[in-house]
Amino acid sequence: MRTLARLPLLLSLLHLLSTVLPAQRELLDTLPPDAEAYALRLVGFGREFTPLELPGEGTPHGLARIGDVVWMASDEELLRLKWPGGAVELRVEAPKGVLGLCADARFVYALCANEIVVLDPIAGRAVRSLPLQLGEPPVAIAWRSGALHVLTGERLTTVNAQSGAVAGLRGSLMGHSTLREDACWLASDGERLWCGYPNGVYAVPEPSAPTTGWQGRKWPWQLEASTATWVDGQLLLAGSYRNALGESVTVTGLLKPEPEYAECLPLKLRLQRGKTTYEVGPKPVSTRCDLRQELTRIAADPACRVPGPDGKPRHLPVVLDPYPGVTVAALAAAWDTVLAAGFTDVSSPAQEAWALAERRRKK
Repeated sequence: MRTLARLPLLLSLLHLLSTVLPAQRELLDTLPPDAEAYALRLVGFGREFTPLELPGEGTPHGLARIGDVVWMASDEELLRLKWPGGAVELRVEAPKGVLGLCADARFVYALCANEIVVLDPIAGRAVRSLPLQLGEPPVAIAWRSGALHVLTGERLTTVNAQSGAVAGLRGSLMGHSTLREDACWLASDGERLWCGYPNGVYAVPEPSAPTTGWQGRKWPWQLEASTATWVDGQLLLAGSYRNALGESVTVTGLLKPEPEYAECLPLKLRLQRGKTTYEVGPKPVSTRCDLRQELTRIAADPACRVPGPDGKPRHLPVVLDPYPGVTVAALAAAWDTVLAAGFTDVSSPAQEAWALAERRRKK
């Protein structure tokens, strides 16, 4: 039986560049075997997120892709970044009070409190300024369908990119469950507008918008600040949040527009009366011997296979999820049991991420 289950979320590592964390059993051998695996469980994105490292400190105020360049706005600087890679090609002074960035095929647009500054896409110098008279402070900006779209607290306004005139008013966004006045940014993928909030990203509702496919998702954390732009079908996101110690943590990377829920076989590990027990999907299993039998049965069932990247059937990915009291040694033993039953795609993302972070810290 195929089981839909939420994949455990993966810690975003700032120093892990341009690769997704692999399923590596040997990483568990670098952790103390008697350590509580749950204590190492760190909440973050899953494999749909590729962590990247952007230059500068703090969360950028805006990101905009134009050609083979990404422009990034900070408090005082505009940075031109080579894409892909993110290497800094140019630093120039940012327009005062820049709130966000967007771009069309010719220019970069910087949103400020009372104007939109049109920037040369190569040098980053101001070409002209479009005065804004919206009646409310602007929050975010995006380019789509030949016009600028500026978001205020409750309204989305279409602005003529040549004159700055308000060309249309979309009306109040209040009343929609996915559009609120705490919006942080706007971004267009060329077809739809997307709105970022402290708790997630969602498509701006439109009468003609598709109701199927990816409609957005929640963040793993409540972001204090964030900005984003679409790059080659993925969302380049930069944000910050507070961890359990109250420390500010920055997360940057590329987010694939994939569901938070993926087809996998979840394996939960629990400690009951001093012994490790298991749940394979919804089925409880008492011993490791019984666990292997159940997993072997599932591995042999053709109905429990999913299409692989090549289109051919393959075993369901198995995701291990340890609960309080379960040790790293017990987690590693369960991983070996899954492999012995014939599964090849096995992961325990949070523990793998923790082990990689420790490895880098000790270097």
